Amino acid sequence: RATEIHEQLCADVRRSMQNKAIHLKLSQERHRHRLDMANRAQAFKVEEAEQRIARQQVAAEKIQAEREKTAKQREDVRRRIHEERTYVTDLVENFRETGQFSRKKQDNGDEKNVVSSLICLDTSQIKHSEKDRNPTAVWVQNGEPVDGYVERGKYVYYKFKHFNTQNRISVCLTKVKGDPDVAIGNNEHPYPTMTNATWQQASYGNDKITIHPFDRGFVTGILYVGIFGTIDSSFNLTVKWVEDPPPPVPTPKSAGPLERRGRVASMMARSPRTPRTPKSGTKMSPSSPRSKKGLGDDSRLEESMEEQTEEIAEEEEGQGEGKGEEAG
Repeated sequence: RATEIHEQLCADVRRSMQNKAIHLKLSQERHRHRLDMANRAQAFKVEEAEQRIARQQVAAEKIQAEREKTAKQREDVRRRIHEERTYVTDLVENFRETGQFSRKKQDNGDEKNVVSSLICLDTSQIKHSEKDRNPTAVWVQNGEPVDGYVERGKYVYYKFKHFNTQNRISVCLTKVKGDPDVAIGNNEHPYPTMTNATWQQASYGNDKITIHPFDRGFVTGILYVGIFGTIDSSFNLTVKWVEDPPPPVPTPKSAGPLERRGRVASMMARSPRTPRTPKSGTKMSPSSPRSKKGLGDDSRLEESMEEQTEEIAEEEEGQGEGKGEEAG
């Protein structure tokens, strides 16, 4: 009996020791989990603080850049005003001394180089391409609006053909629903995207791109329009341009003689008709008074026509000499 009681007590002691060990292990795991959570929270706070500091630094750099830009623009305006005042003062002093206004010296070589580096001033060098490199694109006519729909993250392509070298081209994208963006490409970009295009516009709402003949990449022929859907979007696309005026008709050099011949012909048309000649079956002697009268009328008509022709020629020669003297 005593042995059984001893064994039972030992079993109870072992069981209690096991329970204490399990309880200690669970408490240690709980403590370690709490430490991990605290470390994660601390790391998140540190990362958030670093991001906030980085955003503040970026905002401060942008503000500083805008301030520097504004200060530079203000300094340029002050310099231009000072130059204009100096020029006006010198102009007035020169007028008081000489009584004449001197022209301002223009030194725009640098500006011309900058402009020529940005745009193409020679429209005669415009390239032409009529080869259709995007057969899946939809044709668009001048001034005719087109309704369309584009899914999120995809493109819808359009194309139009023009021969404009003097006027600008306006591509208007009107948002109906969503937020579509527009990109335009020449023959080198038949599938224009927002990262690879000749012209592009990505702003919320309606987009508009104006293409000029002096832009880099401008070509006549076929241009391609790509519509990108930031989200599922419906839109209205309109392409407008003004056709070039037709070339002037060259004036022929023989206008003068033609005009003289025209005036002579008009006078001949207004002159009295010549008497009709007798038919082949009618006999008429040359000595008859009727035949003499007809011959006399014909000769007088020919003489009057020759005199009028000579007067017209002399009159036009006199006008030509007068114009030459005025030009001299």
